[in-house]
Amino acid sequence: MGIKDRSVGIKIGSIVAFALVSLVVTAGMAMTALDSVAERARELEQASVSTRQALEADMAHDAIRGDVQRALLAGTAAERQEAAADLAEHSEVITRNVSDFVTGTEESAEVQAAARAVLPEIENYTGLAARTLAEITAPGQVPPGYAAFLESFGAVEEGLPTVSDALAADASAASAAVSDQRSAAQWQVGLSQAACAVLLSLLAWFVLRAIRRPLVEVSEVLGALARGDLTRRATVTSRDELGRMAAAANEAIESVRTAVAAFAGSAQRVGATARRMSDASGRISAAAEGASERAGGATEASARMSANIGTIAQGSTEMGASIREISQSANEAVRVASEASEAAARTNDTMAKLSASSAEIDNVVRSITAIAGQTNLLALNATIEAARAGELGKGFAVVAGEVKDLAQETARATEGIVGQVQEIQADTTAAREAIARITDIIARINEFQTTIAGAVDEQSATTGEMNRNMSEASGRGDEIAGTMAEVSRSVRVTLEESAATREEADRLTEVAEELVQVAGHFRY
Repeated sequence: MGIKDRSVGIKIGSIVAFALVSLVVTAGMAMTALDSVAERARELEQASVSTRQALEADMAHDAIRGDVQRALLAGTAAERQEAAADLAEHSEVITRNVSDFVTGTEESAEVQAAARAVLPEIENYTGLAARTLAEITAPGQVPPGYAAFLESFGAVEEGLPTVSDALAADASAASAAVSDQRSAAQWQVGLSQAACAVLLSLLAWFVLRAIRRPLVEVSEVLGALARGDLTRRATVTSRDELGRMAAAANEAIESVRTAVAAFAGSAQRVGATARRMSDASGRISAAAEGASERAGGATEASARMSANIGTIAQGSTEMGASIREISQSANEAVRVASEASEAAARTNDTMAKLSASSAEIDNVVRSITAIAGQTNLLALNATIEAARAGELGKGFAVVAGEVKDLAQETARATEGIVGQVQEIQADTTAAREAIARITDIIARINEFQTTIAGAVDEQSATTGEMNRNMSEASGRGDEIAGTMAEVSRSVRVTLEESAATREEADRLTEVAEELVQVAGHFRY
């Protein structure tokens, strides 16, 4: 699994972990360098101690001669004893210090060789000093061994500087070693810090690139979605949060595309059905107008029959023909009303499918809103992680801000889609209510057509009876006139309901066209 498939937290954590490792490595190298510098400093300190011992030995060398000379000038035995005590102390200092140079493990071979060469002279010098001082018994007395003592003083005077020179060389070498070690340590720490900084910068660049590129691509796809373009897809294939977000966005866009396509098809079918229903309403109106005209003629015929019984036979014949025509028109109206009822039922089913498609779009948009909420939460988590990272997390805070802006832009886009879907659902509900009213109107028209058919049948029977029995024609004339008046009223109602049906069909056509326009806002 490559780093691009790791979670965003792991990617950020890898940078922090690398930074911590770099700090540990740099600190380790610094500690190692400091240990080396400390070792050289201890050597320099030992050289300083040895130099101080050499100075003490040199001062003791001079002090021994002073002790002997002070004994020569002493006026009392007590003063000579005091000089003897100082001599013993100074002899012990010079002998001990030079012996330490010979036996010490911290000294160089040159120092040990110089000390080993001068140590016999020192022992001879201190011995002669003690014997010379012991021979002094009176003030101003020069003992026999005083000349040998002075000669021994000169020998030590020549030997001690060789020890001091060797110690000075060691001190200079130790000081140079400290300086060199310090410079080397500075170079090592500086180079390690520079290398860690370069590697950390490369890692940060790679991680930021792995995060930013998918974000930019998903942002462009969602921006296209906000503009109504459902043909764009994110090509992010990683298995981290960004890859899963891109896959979810692709699935959501595909669901929206499918729903919009179904929505557009349903809207077109609704429009076609509404136009057919409007045409059927026009035919019903035409048939009703014809029936109204024929009913008027029948009414006039019945009036003439009542006025002149002599013309009843002729009027009866004419009325029979008119009644047959009315029967045909009524049957045609019944058939047209049945077709209109079936068309209204199909339209109602289509609107139900349209409502379901709108609900599906609403669900898909809510899914997109949920994805935007998850993206916002992810941006908040990334911001928190970046804040924990301190200075190293500033770049990730910027990325997290882009993620948060992207989530808010998605939410605003989905809010607009939700508003459009709600308008579609409202129009769909209004259309279904209008279709329900149309169905009721068609049912009433069917009832009226049935009434007309019944009236026509009754009138046909009346006409036959009139033909069979002219004696009853006068009494039946008033009944016929009343029936035809009812027929005229029914026909007028049919015309009014047919006009209302056509208006509702036209309104349904407008709604369908609006739905098609809404679907046309999307590219799919």
